[in-house]
Amino acid sequence: MLIELTKKLISFKTYNDNELHECALFIKDYLENQGFKAEIKEYVKGYPVVISSSGKGKPLMLNGHFDVVPPGEGWSSDPFVPKVVDDKIYGRGATDMKAGLAVLMETYVLMADKLDYPLLFTAVSDEETGGKRGSKFLAEEFSPFFVIIGEPTGSERINIGEKGLLQIKIKERGKSAHGSTPSLGDNSILKLIDDILILEKEINDFSVSIPRKNKS
Repeated sequence: MLIELTKKLISFKTYNDNELHECALFIKDYLENQGFKAEIKEYVKGYPVVISSSGKGKPLMLNGHFDVVPPGEGWSSDPFVPKVVDDKIYGRGATDMKAGLAVLMETYVLMADKLDYPLLFTAVSDEETGGKRGSKFLAEEFSPFFVIIGEPTGSERINIGEKGLLQIKIKERGKSAHGSTPSLGDNSILKLIDDILILEKEINDFSVSIPRKNKS
């Protein structure tokens, strides 16, 4: 069942708007056919999010994405017609992350009614474009106490940090001066360069340490 579900998810060309919505509808219908209520929300138009919750309260969230980047060239067969070769599934998004999403869907179906806390299933279509049109709103709306994401990160390590994006606007005030007396001025460009160098050092010196349990 898990293999067939993965292959079905792969078959959607989820880098264009129409098939993003078709895939979202398939996921919703799948969960409803298993006896769960599900809905499709668009926090931002054009980016469907599938949501299903087993109850009220602060949940444990299962989160995956069904969008993919375009397949590019070099495929020996249609990347959206999945095939199994030597016990491996090949197709666009098989790893990132249609297989992981299928596992989360099945996990939700199997476990949602068996836990003493709410389980929240979420599938977003904005991961490849930054996560600001789906996952961001989910975190703000539901405030889960724990999140399990089926993104492939390797099976032999626990990740304690992840790269991110930092956008900063820096402003400096200068003082103009005549070209014959530059010493009387204050060059704002040079001040910005100094700011960037200081910021670069701060970022490069930042390290991620292994969390330690506090001793009582």
